[in-house]
Amino acid sequence: MPDDALTLLVLDDEDAIRESFCDYFEDYGFQILSADSGEAALALLKHETPDAAIVDIRMGGMSGENFIFKAIEQRPNCVYIICTGSPDYSQTEDLKKCPQVSDIIFNKPVTNLRLLQDEITQMVDQYNKVRNANG
Repeated sequence: MPDDALTLLVLDDEDAIRESFCDYFEDYGFQILSADSGEAALALLKHETPDAAIVDIRMGGMSGENFIFKAIEQRPNCVYIICTGSPDYSQTEDLKKCPQVSDIIFNKPVTNLRLLQDEITQMVDQYNKVRNANG
């Protein structure tokens, strides 16, 4: 695995979706972390530092939005991309204010994973440039 490989956290409570994302991104050289709940993902963040996270919104227990707010406190340098099966979902105003969160919402099923991959790499690049410019 290359030293500059991005580490991606895949958070989804549906096994098949989580596994398909993990398989796809692993094939493209990403280091993969996965969790089936917001609580499990937060536990992972205590000792892992992903560059990006794909986050489902509707899950049993903690919602994806609550996970993102808590995760930003633990890992402010990670970027977050929302992927949801809720066709009517729109980000809350508080979430829109977070520069680490993509403005693009991906709806399941994601038929073009390349677009998702491009958004992840662009978000990581943009956020790192802003962070480096601000010292």
